[in-house]
Amino acid sequence: MKKELFNFDLLFSNSGGDIDFIEQMMFLFIENTPLQVQRIKQGLADKSYDEIRFASHKLLSSVEILKAESLIGLVREIEKLAFEKQNFIVIASKTGLLEKNLTIVIQEMKQLDFRNL
Repeated sequence: MKKELFNFDLLFSNSGGDIDFIEQMMFLFIENTPLQVQRIKQGLADKSYDEIRFASHKLLSSVEILKAESLIGLVREIEKLAFEKQNFIVIASKTGLLEKNLTIVIQEMKQLDFRNL
């Protein structure tokens, strides 16, 4: 059985099923989450644990609201590793996997049409 990449149940519940709101949230996710990953990568380049931790923390709320399980664990790990000032190579490896998984999630999201569900 294929694991869900994301789940909009929380958004549907919180918005009362408002499709326009859900589409706007999805648009914001698609536009903003790659920017946060870029901030993590910039934090790696700058060797800034604080930047990595801040960007991953900001990213976490976005992936949690969509219940994007393939992303949640990675973002939590990156945030924890940055908080504990762990090896940048390990953080970079996790960030690469995060970026790969995020690309898949975004591709799937772009194919959704809530008006025809």
